[in-house]
Amino acid sequence: MSASAALSTIEGRVGVSDPPVAAGITLAPPRPNPATTGAVLRFALPRAANVRLAIYDTSGRRVRLLTSGATPAGEHVVSWDLSDDGGHAVGAGLYFARLDAEGRTFTGKLTTFR
Repeated sequence: MSASAALSTIEGRVGVSDPPVAAGITLAPPRPNPATTGAVLRFALPRAANVRLAIYDTSGRRVRLLTSGATPAGEHVVSWDLSDDGGHAVGAGLYFARLDAEGRTFTGKLTTFR
C-alpha cells in the first residue's frame, strides 16, 4: 500500500458520522491566554449560520457581546480589547468566551491580567 493510500485510510471515517447540527463548527482557544491587552477568538462554520459570540464572567453575567447575527461559512477572527459593553476595562480574572451557533454552545476559558 502506498503512503498516500495509507493516509487516506487513516483520515477516512468509516461508519462514523458527526451530529448533523454541529458538524464542523469549531471555537479555538482564546489567544493569548493569559491576556493582558487583548485577545483573539477564532471560530469556523461549515455553512452560513446565525451566531452569537460573547464574553461572560464567572458569575454568568455577560460582559461583552462581540458579534451577533448572520455569519457566512468559513473561518472568522474576532478581537476582544478586554473591555465590557460600556467600554470600561475589565478586571483581572477568569472569563468565558461563548459561541452559540445552530442550537449548540461552545465555550473557551480566558484569564486576564492587568
